[in-house]
Amino acid sequence: MSQRKFAAFDIDGTLIDSAEANCRFHNTLNKKYGGREVSFQEFRKMLYSYPMRAVKKLCCPDMTEEKLDEASKYGLSIYPSFHKYIKLNKNVKEVLEKLKNSFRLGIVTSRIGI
Repeated sequence: MSQRKFAAFDIDGTLIDSAEANCRFHNTLNKKYGGREVSFQEFRKMLYSYPMRAVKKLCCPDMTEEKLDEASKYGLSIYPSFHKYIKLNKNVKEVLEKLKNSFRLGIVTSRIGI
């Protein structure tokens, strides 16, 4: 019996695009915690790869560590409401469907926590 090969995919940017969801999420937190609103273009270019706390420090520079902790907890509680803005990238379903019988499939990410 032959073993199937393994294929791993990065999730964000390969399988999905969460940029709009994350931009909306961060602007919601920025508004609540006195930070500045960022345009989608600015977010995509400069902030997209940063974790939540780093974005809050950049957009709300006067936040204390205590407020950052509060914003992080609040952010984790509201993030699921932004899932509706996550887009599945083109042809993902078709590609995975074609590969699933020949490969063991996995997902990887470099995204870290808060």
